[in-house]
Amino acid sequence: MLASAVFLIAATIVCIANGREWIEQIGQTTWHVNPLLLLLSAVLLLLSYLPTPLGWSVISRKLGSEVPPRRLVSVWFVSQLGRYIPGKVWLFAGRAGFLRASGMKLGRAAFSTGLELLLTVASVGLMSLVFVWTVDPTGLWAAVRIPIAVSAAAILMLPALGPVQRLLARRGDRMGRCGENPQQSPEGRNDVPVIPSSWAGMIVLLYGVLWTLRGFSLFLWLSAFGLQGIPLQLLMLAVPLAWLAGYVAFIIPGGIGVREGILVSILSSELGTGPLLLLVLGQRALLGALEVVAALVSLPSIRHVMKLGGSDRAGGVPGEGP
Repeated sequence: MLASAVFLIAATIVCIANGREWIEQIGQTTWHVNPLLLLLSAVLLLLSYLPTPLGWSVISRKLGSEVPPRRLVSVWFVSQLGRYIPGKVWLFAGRAGFLRASGMKLGRAAFSTGLELLLTVASVGLMSLVFVWTVDPTGLWAAVRIPIAVSAAAILMLPALGPVQRLLARRGDRMGRCGENPQQSPEGRNDVPVIPSSWAGMIVLLYGVLWTLRGFSLFLWLSAFGLQGIPLQLLMLAVPLAWLAGYVAFIIPGGIGVREGILVSILSSELGTGPLLLLVLGQRALLGALEVVAALVSLPSIRHVMKLGGSDRAGGVPGEGP
């Protein structure tokens, strides 16, 4: 929290000191908009977002959830809006709470969200390992080197997922049984569902493909406004690293401003900081709109769950919402 507060103060000082210059740069820029590239960019952004819930859906099913995958996807889209609440805990609380309400043990439900985060960070490491060698290291912001190392280290944890999952899931199940009726037969200790390393690797690869689509979407977005000269491989590296930086700044809703600041710091542009920042914020606004639309479309499914009485085993969910 202290680091986030320091970053917020520093960002405010930078904006105050450079805001007038950025506005002048925007006013002096001659914009050439290509509608076709804008459309392609928006389509790629959509394609990079819609499959994202599949990772958590697979994790939840592998951990023993009986909720249909389609409903898990709906829960993910709705809970995703929780990242715009300071702290980001609401995002994970919504998903874990839904799994807990659907009958999953508390520890295992919480573990599903932690594992999703770990695999997402590992996918950032994958992108870093692939593209960091293709760019000039002197052009990278010094603070980005730490996220690169951290995300790359997450990949090394994948082979140990099986034993770690069994240990954490068993401990979580014992914690979840605290206060329950002692006459109830506890779940067998040797029957703990886990995510095989092979499945975890496939989820990391899926996220890597989605990061690639997101990076190419930003490349087309910038090109659509006449911003040329930014290497595509640099965007492939910058986009996931900016996400990670925004996530670390958990006190800032959605990492807004942090991710854009990281992107502008990594990228170079003849148009100057102001135009580049404006375009990056514009695509972020488009992504936010997609998130809201996906949540609204998914909301009726969640409302249906909340209206059910008792347990709906056919649908795999109980009568309580997350």
